[in-house]
Amino acid sequence: MQNHYRLILLSLILLLPQIVVAQWEEFQLFDETVIYQSVHVSVDTFYVSGGSGLYGTFDAGNTWTKHNLDGTVTLNDINFFNSKEGIGVGGIGGNSAITMKTSNGGETWTTTYINNNGTVLREINDVEFVDKLNGYAVGRNNIMIKTTDGGDTWTNLYPLYDQNLRGLAMVDVNEGYTFSSKHLSGFDGQSYTGLKLYAFDGEFVDLKVTDDKTLMAASTTKISKSSDGGDNWTHIEFPYSQINTMFVLDQQKIYVGTDNGVYISTDGGVSWEIFKETQGTTINTLVINPDGKGLALSKYGDAFKTNNFGGAAVPIVSFNFEQKQYCNASSLIFTATNTRDNYSYQWLIEDQPVSTNAQDSVSFTNNTSSTISLVCSNGLASDTLTKSFGIRIIEVQADAGPDVYACSNEPIQLTATAGASARDFSWTPSTGLSNPNILTPVASNLTTMEYVFTASYESCVSRDTVVIYRNPPVPGLDFKKMNIDSSGWIVGIQMVDENIGYALGQQDLYKTTDGGTNWSKTFHMATFSTGPYGDVEFLSNDVGYFGSVYLYKTTDGGKTAEKLAGGRVHDIEFLSTDVGYIASFSPTGEFGSILRTVDGKTWREVYSQRGQISKIKCFPSGRCVATGYSNYNVIFLYSDDGISWQNAVYTDDITSSQLINDFSFIDDTTGYATGGAYIWKTLDGGRSWNLDSQLNIESGLDYRVASLAPSQITFIDNQNGFAASRGSGSLFRTVDGGGCWEKLGQIGDASKINTLYISKNKKIIVGTNVTSFTGQSIYQGDFLPSLKTDQTIEFSNLTPKTLLDAPFKLGAVASSTLPVTYEISNNSIASISGDVLTLKNPGVVQITARQVGNDSFNPALPVSRSLTITKAPQDISFTLASPKFVNDPDFDFDGSSSSGLPLTYFTSDESVISISGNTATIKKAGTVQITAKQEGDDIYDEATPVSHSLTITKAPQDISFSLSSEKLATDPPFDLVGSSSSGLPLTYFTSDESVISISGNSATIKKAGTVHLLPISHQMSQ
Repeated sequence: MQNHYRLILLSLILLLPQIVVAQWEEFQLFDETVIYQSVHVSVDTFYVSGGSGLYGTFDAGNTWTKHNLDGTVTLNDINFFNSKEGIGVGGIGGNSAITMKTSNGGETWTTTYINNNGTVLREINDVEFVDKLNGYAVGRNNIMIKTTDGGDTWTNLYPLYDQNLRGLAMVDVNEGYTFSSKHLSGFDGQSYTGLKLYAFDGEFVDLKVTDDKTLMAASTTKISKSSDGGDNWTHIEFPYSQINTMFVLDQQKIYVGTDNGVYISTDGGVSWEIFKETQGTTINTLVINPDGKGLALSKYGDAFKTNNFGGAAVPIVSFNFEQKQYCNASSLIFTATNTRDNYSYQWLIEDQPVSTNAQDSVSFTNNTSSTISLVCSNGLASDTLTKSFGIRIIEVQADAGPDVYACSNEPIQLTATAGASARDFSWTPSTGLSNPNILTPVASNLTTMEYVFTASYESCVSRDTVVIYRNPPVPGLDFKKMNIDSSGWIVGIQMVDENIGYALGQQDLYKTTDGGTNWSKTFHMATFSTGPYGDVEFLSNDVGYFGSVYLYKTTDGGKTAEKLAGGRVHDIEFLSTDVGYIASFSPTGEFGSILRTVDGKTWREVYSQRGQISKIKCFPSGRCVATGYSNYNVIFLYSDDGISWQNAVYTDDITSSQLINDFSFIDDTTGYATGGAYIWKTLDGGRSWNLDSQLNIESGLDYRVASLAPSQITFIDNQNGFAASRGSGSLFRTVDGGGCWEKLGQIGDASKINTLYISKNKKIIVGTNVTSFTGQSIYQGDFLPSLKTDQTIEFSNLTPKTLLDAPFKLGAVASSTLPVTYEISNNSIASISGDVLTLKNPGVVQITARQVGNDSFNPALPVSRSLTITKAPQDISFTLASPKFVNDPDFDFDGSSSSGLPLTYFTSDESVISISGNTATIKKAGTVQITAKQEGDDIYDEATPVSHSLTITKAPQDISFSLSSEKLATDPPFDLVGSSSSGLPLTYFTSDESVISISGNSATIKKAGTVHLLPISHQMSQ
């Protein structure tokens, strides 16, 4: 991460190649802690008045000389004619005003004026010379004095409205201006000539006069400029800090000293930059000579000097940002608020560059807490402002999950996700769903269906679809009960050809010669079996092997039989007339064995293990496969020669609950085995087995109980197969190679199925018995694969539509080329004519395409698609004219919508502006938000509202007011007659209540004297 930051810093350096070092140098002015004023005299000569003396420099601040003053004297202002001669004004001990003169650069001073007639807080604040002889000084408590001899003597003047004057600026001997904290007035060298400007907010701190008509006044909050001698003013707010002093180099280049350092404007005060090295320091006095050398000083003793007009100021970096939230994303919109044409910008988020525009935005898709920085450069210097921000994402992202391929009657658990912010959920259609308003409903739909999952949070909505593809229901079979007279059970059936077949009962061998319709006993065994085990294997119509407790061989179709040495038979398998195998078990049932014969008479054990070997299958190559179970664990065996046997590889996830009773092979490599409720599959001839599917048997069964586990399985081809459960008497069927197994139900009165056999002519024969074992039956059904061709429907997903969209063709196509028909879930939302869909109302509909088939094609699986229909979007175009005045007439809004529907307007403050229809009425000054809305109709959706800020300002006004020049002390009260251009009433003020008092517009004379009367309209703007 460290290297990454180095790269970023390098990129910034390359971006701002002209950045220079600071040019205001801080220095210490002896041990001074209080500084009052500084003046430039000539070239590199400056003087500074401080709390403990006068300081002078003749090399622009590199070295300084200090001259001490009387400890009670403070010089609030100084004015030097040259490097030696100067005037100082101030106070003594806070209650006496004083002027002093020096002719030796401040080494010694001569007092030329003192006013100590006892009034407290009497001092002189400012001194101004028009030339070397004529000058004026002003101060607290009615001090206004004049000199015509270069400050050697002073004359008191008392013509002023304000008692406490802060400063003055003279145009010539007989024309100038004075200012107090609130008033800036004209002055003709002898008397007050009228109020020029009133400081409604803040206080005046400085005044500069550049010619007889051009004035620039600084208050603590703004710069005010006049080009007509103060009759009219332009005001420029200064929003950065409190102004304490001002230095005007020319009409465009203005410096101000503030509580936060030195600022400079090069465009007449319109925009500002700051000298970075002074930032954070209070500056109270500021002076720069024509060649760029200058001082910036604080009343607290801080001091800076420059030799190049302060050097490179840095932009005042300021910006705003706001977050705009969308669904699953948010934008951070950032705007530089102090801009100039020559500025360049670099925005960074977490130190990574993102933009170089004055205004831009960045999108987020995750909740984020970070920082945003703006680097602003003026080509010479740059500065950076960093703010923290947090982004919250409304995360609504519907994911209905993957499409599902399911059996016809298989319940499917849908598993949707919706995003962290989603609160409301719905599935459409709700057909077949356990609960359409949760994330995980169970679907029991009977046909292929597309569901639309909708997740929402307030106006943020997201949708996704999932299709449950349903296999068609497995065709059932019509079983007929065959004729057989037997008690016990049937455990083995084999049809030698279409007519002749054999079945093994509990103690008898049965034979049919009419294809299985009628069965008769043909051989009675000496011992009956105590369980449903045993098998029959005929090699021809007459020669075969059978047995359960004992093994028999017959060569005359079961009329007679020879008992052989082998016994306790589970399965019999012959490769030829001589080579064969028996799956056998020990008398105790503890061990299972595989016996082999090569002559059809004598048998040799080739494999044995604890448990049961239930099934053997051998292939023409001599390779064999066997299976069974031991202590409820599966056994899978294979042998390449039928003699040496080894365990196959199989998954063991649930082997503790499996009993493998039977298997069936389609060919030399592909086979299926049944165990418990599961079907196993091999693709390598039995060397490895994997769980393939689960049978839909009754819930709650203990699969470790052998009588309940499917005991028989057989496949006709790679798609069609059957499985049977001995314990439950259930028969299952698959038509897709074991992908889905469906229960066909009970067969007749059978409670158990002991054997399952499919003949070469596609007849299904099952041996069953009732619960009491008192009767056994053989049932037979026909299995004939369909001669029709399957077909499919191709129906593309439907893209969302708006109500403005024209009718369109649905475009589903059947692979058979047969015509497709359509069904719609809600005719009020859309209608179908042929294959054309017409939109009516917003909503979500399900459209199902069907093809019912004909003599050559089976019916196609229906395919459903969801279509979302929404109202058409619309936009609002709305702008506002420039700011309004309070006395402006009613005006109309002229916004419009892209739909052509009318807009409705709203105001954030009815007390400022009221709205009726499209017409606005101004009530008072203020700022309001005007919002235009269009709520939509049956066709168009609601538009995004558009808001604009509108500022109502007070109207400007003038005052007309005159007085007769003189009144006598004995004159009666008289009315003050003035008026405002607005017609608003005036309020009158007197400069001396002891001379004239005012009540309303009536003036009462109290004694002789001179006063100034000031009319003000309180509604008057600056």
